[in-house]
Amino acid sequence: MIDFFLKNINPQFIIIIGAFLTMAGGYLASIKSDRESEENGQKVDLIKNLTEEINKLSVINKDLGELNIDYSKKTASELEENKTRIELIGLLSKEMKRLSEINNLFARQNIEYSKNNEFFVKQLQEKADELSRQVTGGDSYPYFDVAFNRGDNKIVLNVYNSGDIKLENVNMEIRDNIKRNYLLSLEKVNLEEINSEKYSKFFEVLYPNNSTNEFDFNLDEKFENIELGIDFKFGNRHIVQYVFVSNYKNLNTRYGEVKIVENNKVILHYTFNKDFVRNYLVE
Repeated sequence: MIDFFLKNINPQFIIIIGAFLTMAGGYLASIKSDRESEENGQKVDLIKNLTEEINKLSVINKDLGELNIDYSKKTASELEENKTRIELIGLLSKEMKRLSEINNLFARQNIEYSKNNEFFVKQLQEKADELSRQVTGGDSYPYFDVAFNRGDNKIVLNVYNSGDIKLENVNMEIRDNIKRNYLLSLEKVNLEEINSEKYSKFFEVLYPNNSTNEFDFNLDEKFENIELGIDFKFGNRHIVQYVFVSNYKNLNTRYGEVKIVENNKVILHYTFNKDFVRNYLVE
């Protein structure tokens, strides 16, 4: 094989080719080296940039870590605050429940107290009304009655208690207006005599639905008519009665009228005829 090359190929040619290949190899090796250097430089720059970015990311990651720690602390604090709030809300709920129970108890006690108080007030009012009736006579009132005996036509005078409650400390004053007017009509007027015509009587007790003639008032029988004004005063009450009888001595023409007034209100008003039949106008 070697002999073949020696016979057919010039060694110098081979040397030239070898030199050329060496040069080409060196050139290619240089180019490859340059390219590798360039690539390595780029890699170094890339590594440098990556390192810088990594460093930046490390700083950011550190900041994020610190923020995360702060947030964790804040979250933990908020959780603790929320826990405290929940505990306070629980305590408040318990207190509200307790206050509600106390309020309900007070409400029940207040209702019971109101019932008892209402009953007490009612009893007190009843006692006050009863006492007032005892003092003022309630619906009872005294009145002066003029009647006549059917047989001899004699005048009968009585004071009645019309109701079912006794009347105490009753002052009665009678004015005989017929006689008073007569005395005033005289030529010589005697005021002392006129003033003495008022008759007064004090009754310690007038019993219910009962009458009394325990007084010494007498009508002057020389007059044909009767006209009396009577005042009854007891407690805080004042009863005024008017009695009028015309022709009381004449059995056929006799006519009478009685009116009783309290606080300008007529509480009794009737007329009667010769047979004593009453016609009530107010009763």
